[in-house]
Parts: sequence; structure tokens; C-alpha cells
Amino acid sequence: MSMLKKQIENLHLKNLKVGSTEGINNWFRKSYNGDYEVKNLDKAAAVISSHSKKLPILIIGDYDVDGIMSSAILFQALKCLGFEKVMVRLPHRFSEGFGFKKTMIEEVKEPAKTLVITVDNGIAALDAVDYAKSIGCTVIVTDHHEPVKENGEIKLPAADVIVDPHVYGDDFNDYCGAGLAYKLAEVLISERAKALLSLAAIATIADVMPLREENFVIVRNGLKYLSAGYTTLGLKALMKFLNLEGEITSSDIGFKIGPCLNAPGRLIDDGAVLSLKMVLAPDKELAENLAKKLIELNEERKSLVDDALSRVPEFDGNYPVIVNIPDVCEGIVGIIAGKLEEKYDSPALVFTNAGTEELKGSGRSPESLNLKQLLDLHPELFVKYGGHAGAAGFTIKTDNFNALKKALQNDLKDFKPVVTQLEADVEISEDELEEALEIEKMFQPSGEGNPPALFKIKDVNILPNYGKYKHLMGKDGIKLYAEKFTCIGFGIRDDVPVEQPTKVELLATLSENRFNGKVTPQAEAKNIKVLESIDLHIETNNFIDAFARNGLF
Repeated sequence: MSMLKKQIENLHLKNLKVGSTEGINNWFRKSYNGDYEVKNLDKAAAVISSHSKKLPILIIGDYDVDGIMSSAILFQALKCLGFEKVMVRLPHRFSEGFGFKKTMIEEVKEPAKTLVITVDNGIAALDAVDYAKSIGCTVIVTDHHEPVKENGEIKLPAADVIVDPHVYGDDFNDYCGAGLAYKLAEVLISERAKALLSLAAIATIADVMPLREENFVIVRNGLKYLSAGYTTLGLKALMKFLNLEGEITSSDIGFKIGPCLNAPGRLIDDGAVLSLKMVLAPDKELAENLAKKLIELNEERKSLVDDALSRVPEFDGNYPVIVNIPDVCEGIVGIIAGKLEEKYDSPALVFTNAGTEELKGSGRSPESLNLKQLLDLHPELFVKYGGHAGAAGFTIKTDNFNALKKALQNDLKDFKPVVTQLEADVEISEDELEEALEIEKMFQPSGEGNPPALFKIKDVNILPNYGKYKHLMGKDGIKLYAEKFTCIGFGIRDDVPVEQPTKVELLATLSENRFNGKVTPQAEAKNIKVLESIDLHIETNNFIDAFARNGLF
């Protein structure tokens, strides 16, 4: 084994918490043998199987990627079994909020004949489940969230069957909602469930689940199926219009496919239905029309975020960052909070007006501080709030904004941002880049719990800004052309003099750029260190050769 392969392999084995590649192979064996057991899946399948094919089934999902994919997986599995009346109800983001509500059951025409199945929610919907049971519904809850606790005691909904690894202490409990829906589909329709694997993979990445154990298996295999076009017409259409071809990566999901699926639900009260309809579209024309609509809405979402960020007041130096931006779409305040958290390495709370007397908001926090515990210090200042260490959502009375800001900033008067300094995992030369990329691909997918290796690439000669090789991308992006690869970076282009040949050192992750059937190595720079500007009179021949190879001469 080469020293480079050993370095990269050891890094990923450490991330994945296994001693050798055999540990990863065991995840696949265990998954293929059905040894990742989730309690009550068989009971849920038995209740479903005993339900008449002619009677209604209502799936209650969520408005994010996980909820959409969970709903689509279960809908397809039930239709595959021949159920005639399968309906999906997704929450309306602004008027209803997250989760299973009593009002959803009030819409049901024949409750005593209806089987209700929640996906990606329901474990905390105690009142809604009670009401559904009281009017005769049969209820199955499948969820991956923590159950409600009161005085240290777990309180469970009165469902006929509950599937939630956090309740019963299953060996592996890091599935997303779609992962559990896929596991249920495997019990219901056996091998035919593989047609739905790409949906579970997309949700696992988008919901930022740890890529270990069976999640690693689901995502690695699901991405292979997605890359081969073994997925729904809607997702194939979306990939087509996003110019995603060949091998689809977790980065493609996180930065392109996922945001498009999320966009309608962020901008329109019941917009998540558009994404669900696209995923389940029965014909190519509808699939392509909806895919185009999702991409348009995502571009609108980007524009709204940029506009909102331009209206953020100047930071006053007090932590946490707390801002009120009037007339911003509620669905994007979490994105803005995330960007402020990244910019200032501080908890960030972003509010907007939700009516004449209330503000709705969303918060994000770095690992150095638990946001939920911070909010718990002042429950009296909120109409409602909820969340976890890294993220939260909340509503307050407009008149309480200044009081909350003062209280939280007083709580954090001694807070000091922890600025993480990026350090290379592996040092390589430009000549070793292609070998390093091939080794990296062996340990894909990358994502939560298995981040891509960060490489220091030494002494890279960058071609000057010339002809078709323009270096600027959008508002803050840069694309550099080296002799053997391209490099993209965002938020760092002001540091690089691109009008002349330049020698640089890159701190970057590695990937492939696929365009028009051509695959080329690509680095994504997190930092670019300019070593020197190169005198053309000294190294002219090298650059003439490079320009010729790239078709400039």
C-alpha cells in the first residue's frame, strides 16, 4: 500500500470509527442479511397487510426533503401492494407548522375505515394521535425524532404501532425518516423496495444523518442507483435540468438536488406538495414541468436570501447575533441564521414579522454552544419554541424582541467565538492529485461523520485569466486553471491575482467536474495561498505547453 493511500484510508477509517476496511464491509453484510433490526417494523407491516385494499390510507409527512421522500417511499410501496386509496398530507409550513395536527384528521371523510401512517413525525403528536384514535382511525407512527419527556419520563402517543429507534433502544438509531420508510418498504415489498433506495439516500444526506452503519450502505448504493438513472421520472428530470450527469455525489445532493426539493416548501405555504408531485410524477412531461418549477423557485429563494442578507444590520459586537428583518419569507430565516452563524462563529437568531403582534424566527448555533439550553433560560419570553443544540425555531410577541435580545446577550456577555483553523489532512503535489482522488472515491459517500479529506496541494501553477479561461464565477466565486486540473472556490477570489501566471498553494477537497461527457479532476479550495507571481520570461515554455493542451493555441 502506498504511503498516500495509507494516509487517506486511515483518515476515513478514523472518521467512520472502524479499525479497517473490513469493518465497512461488515456493514454491507449485516444490511444485506437483514441484521439491522428496527423494533415493530413487522407489527406495522402486519397492520398494513390486514387493511383492506379498498379502504383509505392517509400518509402524514413533512415539508422538508426527508418528509417528502418518506412520503414518496411509503406511497409507492403501498401502491405496489395494490392499495387503491392512498393519500398523502404534508403540513402547511406557515399556517400549520411542523408535524401531525388534529386538523389533518378532521379532513378525513371515513375515519373509522382509515389507516393513518406518519412518516418523519408523529412521536410528539400526542394530542393528534389521541384524537385520531378517538374517532376510530388506526394509527401507525414511524419517526426518528426523540419522544416527549415530562419530568424525566417518556410519554408516547397512543398509536396502534410505534416505530422509532429512539424509543426502543435499537442497535442503530440514526436513520432519517425516509430510511425508516425504506426499511418498512423492504418488509412490505421485499426486493422491489430497491427501486426506492435512491429516495432514501437523498433524504439521508439532506437530513444530515451520520454516514455510518446502514446509513452508509443506503447512501452508497442509493447514489449508484441514482447515477444509473434507477429512480423516479421526476428525479431524473431534475438531474437533467441541473446538468447532473454521470456519477452523482453526496455534494450534488447537498448543494443542488436538496435545495431544489426544499425550495417550494420554504416559499409557499403548501409548496412541499409540488416537490412530492414531481418525485411521483407518472409521465415525463409532468415530471419535467415540475422540475423546471422547482429550479425556478430555488433561484427565487436564493435571490430572497441575498436580499435579506443585504438588510441585516451591522454587527454590534454582542453575542448572540439577534436581528429582526421585516417582511422576509418565514421559510428562509433559518438559512439566513445559518449564514450569520458561519460568518460570526456565533449563535444567530433571525426574526421576521408573522403578524401584527408576533415575530417568528429561527436560530443556528456552532458546536461550542447549545442553543436549546440557551433558550430554556427564558421560556417566559416565547410564545412557543423548540429545537436542539444546533438549531431552533420560535415565536415571540413583537413587544418582547428587545427584552429577549437584552436577556440573551447578557447571558452570553462572556462568550468568545471559537474560530476553527482549517488544517490539511494530507499533503500532496499536483502530480499526486489524480491518485489521491481515486483513493478518496473508495471511501465515498462523504458527509456527516465522514467529511472529505482536506488536501494541501503544493506549488500549483495557475494559468492567467485569458480568452475563454475566465476566472470569475458569480458574485464571489473563482475558477482557476492549473496544468492538470481545475479549481473552484467561493468567498476567496479577492486574494488571488489572476491576471498573470501565479504559483499557489491550495487547501482543498477533491472531486470530479463532469460536463458534456468529459470528466476532469477538480479541487474545491477552502483557502488559496499565493506563493509568487511567475515571470513569463523564465517559465514561458511551460505555460505555452499548458495553453496548447487546453486548446488556447
